[in-house]
Amino acid sequence: MIARGLVAALLAGLVAACGAPQSAPAPLVSYAGRPVRLNTHWTVAIEQLAAFEKSAEQFGGVAYDPASQTVVAALASGRIIGLDAGSGATRWTIEGEAAAGGAPVIAEGIVYVGVHDGTFRALRATTGELVWKASVAGSFNSTPLVTGDLVVSVLSGNGVVALKRATGEVAWRRDRAASNAIALQSDATVTAAGDDLFAGYADGNLERLDRTGKSIWCVPLARNADRFKDVDTTPLVLGDTVYAASFGGGLFAISRAQGSVVWQQALKGISQMGRTDDSLVVITGDAQLHWLAPETGETTTAFALEEVVADGLVVSNGYLMVSTSERGLYLLDSKTPWVHGRLDAGAGFSTPVAVSGSMLFALTDGGSVLRVDLSLL
Repeated sequence: MIARGLVAALLAGLVAACGAPQSAPAPLVSYAGRPVRLNTHWTVAIEQLAAFEKSAEQFGGVAYDPASQTVVAALASGRIIGLDAGSGATRWTIEGEAAAGGAPVIAEGIVYVGVHDGTFRALRATTGELVWKASVAGSFNSTPLVTGDLVVSVLSGNGVVALKRATGEVAWRRDRAASNAIALQSDATVTAAGDDLFAGYADGNLERLDRTGKSIWCVPLARNADRFKDVDTTPLVLGDTVYAASFGGGLFAISRAQGSVVWQQALKGISQMGRTDDSLVVITGDAQLHWLAPETGETTTAFALEEVVADGLVVSNGYLMVSTSERGLYLLDSKTPWVHGRLDAGAGFSTPVAVSGSMLFALTDGGSVLRVDLSLL
């Protein structure tokens, strides 16, 4: 497994080296025809990183608990920190030994976070007090899903595990054969819809499971790809259709009932996917944003970012929040390629942001957590 940002940059370099036709990126549209910078409410440096380490926070992420007004950041160093959402003051700190595999999740005042050494913790959001700790064989590389009495997460060894939410005991586990193909750092979160769970794997398969871990169907999304088969996007379920993308195989619409392919679009290098009121939105390996019709997969609008690698996509409050590794955080209109503003924090953003109401929280590659008030735009 290798990091997505590095491979995307290498792929872009290979295309250029091979002399393939390239179009210049579309110029960024700025509000009222001028560049707009997003103003931060506060910024807190929680890691002192040297310049050469500034891509270190490519793992982990942030979560926000409105009830306790607590922001929780899980870091590549293994540290987990709780901050006051109003002031950014540190409330508690836990030192760990391995990098966080994805952003933490907070549900009913409990923080759930898995790390690369197979350790999973449940902590109280207000104090950081340990509720339970579990260890499993494998590595947690993605943000967990809290659903009912389970905490479910994809494992880097091409499997998925469900822990009992109350105790951390393993409720069930499903392991798949290890993939021999070159794959990126898979970070897809499991999706729950009704009694179904949908998980994407490093071998390019999308699986529908019931809540006991029994497989209902499994669909390969990259039959013709010899590398980068992995499913890096969290599946989306809209009615009777499941949408997922393989990095090397493109975007698929799958029948929820039968597991059959409804349509496929050969958009390569998809690392992020979201939905607006009436469209799917994906980011491809060449930093193109595509708005697509869910019924057909046809691109209705496309927009080029001034960036090689885009590492996060969140849709909220009528905005697309796009985290990029070099040029910061973009805030675009969710329906049209209109850039409302860009936040340059002096380091990239390799994890998606957390949004609640008008508050946006982000973790930078330079080791800082910041808050942006969207109501000020």
